Amino acid sequence: MKISEIAFNTFEPLWLRVYQPVRERILKGYLLPGAMLSENQLAEEFEVSRTPVREAVRLLINDGLVAVSPGKKMRVMLPSPKDIHEVYDIRSIIEREALRRLFDDKKLPAILARMERYCDDGDKALKRKDIDGLARANEQFHSCFMDALKNDRLLDQFRAMHQLITMYRLQTLQNDIWAETGNQDHRNLIEKIKTKKIQDAINLLGKHIHGAEETLVKRFKNTKEK
Repeated sequence: MKISEIAFNTFEPLWLRVYQPVRERILKGYLLPGAMLSENQLAEEFEVSRTPVREAVRLLINDGLVAVSPGKKMRVMLPSPKDIHEVYDIRSIIEREALRRLFDDKKLPAILARMERYCDDGDKALKRKDIDGLARANEQFHSCFMDALKNDRLLDQFRAMHQLITMYRLQTLQNDIWAETGNQDHRNLIEKIKTKKIQDAINLLGKHIHGAEETLVKRFKNTKEK
């Protein structure tokens, strides 16, 4: 993506010119975990000085998407197993509680219909080998039962990790076996919800999230070994 391809508002802060497109490249997998970033190259590409580049990088660091080593080398964040476990542990705790509360939600039939539609979208994306489409359907599926929490503060805490979860999800779905397994887990989860098997559904969701975590740990382990 070149600077000429982006239309900017006259009053847009210069750091935003850098922050938004670099963030998007990371979240969409165009910049892979561990990829080097150059302050000079970013400044040249986006036609700004190094000061707004530094501000953009600071925000990306706060988002958990970029890391700076002691030698001041900038890289797209390559998470450790501990980093991954902590994020997925929080996901598991919050999503399983949301699912438990979903069974008491009066809108459950409508929510189930949406979940089935997103499973269908996932199946179509799998056939097309469309990772972006599969990731989108996956995210929409999981978001279906989050509102059942009915706790804005808890949802705010969850959304604070959204960028990391988005990046991690895209990486796990690069694994063909997990992509198919994960989508099938979604189908099975819907059946357990329909038959009111509350604990079985909660256990399946926990197993599903743990499977995604293990897939991600292995993927990044292989990345570090290359």
